[in-house]
Amino acid sequence: MVKGVFYPMSRIFKCFESRGFSMLPLIKNKDILLFSHDSKLKLFDIVIAYHQKSRKVLCHRIVKFEGKSVVLHGDNSASFFRASAGFEKVPRSGIKGRVFGIIRNKRVIAGNEFKVRSAICLILAGIRVLPFLINKHILSS
Repeated sequence: MVKGVFYPMSRIFKCFESRGFSMLPLIKNKDILLFSHDSKLKLFDIVIAYHQKSRKVLCHRIVKFEGKSVVLHGDNSASFFRASAGFEKVPRSGIKGRVFGIIRNKRVIAGNEFKVRSAICLILAGIRVLPFLINKHILSS
């Protein structure tokens, strides 16, 4: 679970220092994440959210909308497409904002570059689970 520390910067956007490895390869430990409030969240957006059960702030991808809640999951997991493994359910009111960029080694990764990298990492998350899905299908046949 990527958790971290808030750095209030302005009214327009905020920063969050990541702690953990659940969003590798896109987000690394100690990256500074740029995020802002966004009321129009979409499936597979990366968000900063407060998880009430663990009492931690985390950064994960939206994988499902369930009424007034969203289900989140990290990219760095073989369980990305398995039911109930490593998923966090948070109320929409717990979403602090959508990540739109990263500061890493004094370099800003934002805009189209961030969107492309995010899409590639989402595809890689799916590719990583293919052997598990194929193996499960072969064993169940």
